[in-house]
Amino acid sequence: MTEKDWHAWHGKYDDPTSSLSRRLAVVQARIRAALDDVAAGPVRVISVCAGQGRDLLGALEGHLRADDVAARLVELDPANAEVARRLAATAGRSGFEVVTGDASRTDAYDGAAPA
Repeated sequence: MTEKDWHAWHGKYDDPTSSLSRRLAVVQARIRAALDDVAAGPVRVISVCAGQGRDLLGALEGHLRADDVAARLVELDPANAEVARRLAATAGRSGFEVVTGDASRTDAYDGAAPA
């Protein structure tokens, strides 16, 4: 059995006809709707198995609440975590922290949310 290349797998998000890009659009719409419904003020997000962070980062593009959002993205694959860091930096999301770690381990969330 070979290990899946999760970094290459994310390339399908760039194909607008792929099921992954259609899924991404739905997830981003749900995130935007949640931001529309949350009370005014800071919004703290924890994204598990965050991949390249395209769901949250894409949802924030042009959203009125984008600057209210701080996030910790937890991703096991180092290449995907690096892409997420780069995309967050490019988008000016200084409140984003990307942790390369196992989302199933509680230490990946230390300090990210009240216990």
